[in-house]
Amino acid sequence: MIARIWTGITKIAHLEAYTDFMKSRAIPDYQNTPGFIKLSFLRRSDHEIAHFKLITYWENLEVIKNFAGLDYEKAKYYPEDQEFLLEFPEKVIHFEVFAE
Repeated sequence: MIARIWTGITKIAHLEAYTDFMKSRAIPDYQNTPGFIKLSFLRRSDHEIAHFKLITYWENLEVIKNFAGLDYEKAKYYPEDQEFLLEFPEKVIHFEVFAE
């Protein structure tokens, strides 16, 4: 199993709206991809900034490529992200899950 980890930040004023967007648009996109296993969607507030971390779990790298493309280390963004995110990290990080 492979864990794919993405981080993002928004203004604190967008915390709930971005959470709602992730629940309604992004998470179903992950869940509808063959080879997707599960996810952990984390958030925290830090003064005026909201931090997000999304950890998705996949069967292997090949199914991640079906979701993200051949350059599977490149972060996947949605057009709506432009309304919320303050930065757009280019890459995500992958880890092999060896124990749960």
